[in-house]
Amino acid sequence: MGENQIEEIKNRLDIVSVVGSYLHLTKAGKNYKASCPFHAEKTPSFMVSPEIGVYKCFGCGKSGDIFSFVEEFEHVDFKDALDILAEKAGVRLVKMSPTGEKTRKEKILEANFLSAEFYHYLLTQHKFGEVARNYLKNRGITDSTVKDFQMGYAPRSWDSLGNFLIKKNFLVTDLAAGGLVKSKTTGRGFFDMFRGRLMFPLKDTRSRVIGFSGRTLFNEEPKYINTQETEIFKKESFLFGINLAKDAIKKKKFAVVVEGEFDMITPFQHGLTNIVASKGTSLTRHQIGILKNLCDEMVIFFDTDTAGQEASLRGIELAESEGINVKIGELPDKYKDPDEAVRADSAGFFSCVKNSLGVYDYYIAQAKKRFDLKDSIGKKKAGDFVVSKIAGIVNPIEKEHHIKHLAEILDVSQNAVWDLIKNYETKKALGIKSNEDIDETGKAAKGDAEELLLAVLLKAPIDTSQKNLNKLDPRDFKRGENSQIFTALKDYLISRKKPLDIKVFLLNLPDNLKEIVQALYLKDISDIAFYPDKLEKQLTNLSLKLKREAVKAELNEISGKIKTAEREAREEELKTLSDRFKELSKILSRFEKFSYE
Repeated sequence: MGENQIEEIKNRLDIVSVVGSYLHLTKAGKNYKASCPFHAEKTPSFMVSPEIGVYKCFGCGKSGDIFSFVEEFEHVDFKDALDILAEKAGVRLVKMSPTGEKTRKEKILEANFLSAEFYHYLLTQHKFGEVARNYLKNRGITDSTVKDFQMGYAPRSWDSLGNFLIKKNFLVTDLAAGGLVKSKTTGRGFFDMFRGRLMFPLKDTRSRVIGFSGRTLFNEEPKYINTQETEIFKKESFLFGINLAKDAIKKKKFAVVVEGEFDMITPFQHGLTNIVASKGTSLTRHQIGILKNLCDEMVIFFDTDTAGQEASLRGIELAESEGINVKIGELPDKYKDPDEAVRADSAGFFSCVKNSLGVYDYYIAQAKKRFDLKDSIGKKKAGDFVVSKIAGIVNPIEKEHHIKHLAEILDVSQNAVWDLIKNYETKKALGIKSNEDIDETGKAAKGDAEELLLAVLLKAPIDTSQKNLNKLDPRDFKRGENSQIFTALKDYLISRKKPLDIKVFLLNLPDNLKEIVQALYLKDISDIAFYPDKLEKQLTNLSLKLKREAVKAELNEISGKIKTAEREAREEELKTLSDRFKELSKILSRFEKFSYE
């Protein structure tokens, strides 16, 4: 494919729609912001600009365009990102003839494909697979389901898979990189990673085998072994069964999310096809992003043990932060997981899906389970737990409904619950934020007056920018790049009548400044950019701060020169320097009278 096709994809897809299909974006002035998917944060610092088609996180520093975002989020290389985005854009890629050696990633994918066939053959057609066939039969798994999921069996042999693949001209180093074999720590040789296990190929949305999960059939620990993280497999961004469920999820407009492989396979076999497994006890932002691409609602079923309940709570908060409507499936206490529930009573499980609880009803149900509501201490803990969740409800009717419900289970008046909410809100409003709660975009902005000033000048109304540009000098900026950007901005805006066109401005900049200006343009200054009084005050304060710092820097420089002139008895130079020192001191004194913070 050529540069023309890449540009065609960029022209057809805007970055807000691409990133917004994975993350919940909110408007922030001319830009959009979200919680960063690439590092943990409580306050959004991930900014997206539709004008220049780029994103940047001011917390972790990651930035780029639609291609780099998909590469990073999906854990794929540029070629795969291109395929994904071409499909979104409706662009048919013209493939170039392959040349040279296959990449490591291509070799791993090919080895995985053959490994899945190898394991599947042993399960379905070889005498070695009898133990696995009997196990599946006892669990009620049909031959059709075995075929759908391409289940397999890894024999209790140390090197059968490795030898099979070596005969297919694979190198041990490539097989080890894909997590299929492991080199021995002593001596030469290798051993297969999966032995004596029922095998589940882990397939991505494009049905490529990117890894494996193996369940022991001989009561060995651990019960499950997963492929280690490789170039093509990242557990945090994988959902088991997504290749089979994606069309049904799109059609039904919601996804059922469970924890383990059989929790997904058994309901799927019974007709619930819009179901995936997280393969862990907590949903990740990446997994939610994959589902957000397909639907806007999910029903979460996790195991009924404490870890499963905690996972549900974390999943709720994360999914809601990404703008997905969340419901919780509650299993009867006699069943530990969806697999067991479906095998015992499939109709009952389907009823649990249909009658899944809304988020706040689930919180109240959890409070009833977790706390003893017969004594005052239990009621207090339950009240605090639920109030911390329902206090943020915006709709007054919905809020009053849940307050009434909470009052009923606590056997107190609604006024008591309202008082509890008011106390919670007051404490929250007066509370001091922890370091984790500080807005990282705000930290960056407050910590660097030069960058914030330039960011404001880039977005301010043109007359405001022009007026303030005339008050400043390139020498007011300590860093050379910022001084160059200021000069370029002044030259571009000073006689202009139309607002700044960021794309045109970027075109005329040298490459070393373009990325800096993009980052400045992405800074979230929406709290001041559209309020004239705040804007003027901030620009004045920032300008004064820069000038004050510039004067202080010159005073320090002159102090050093004065000492040298005194030591070398250069009287005439000493007088000139002293006069300049006095002049600058008066200027600094005037600046001190103004507020610049």
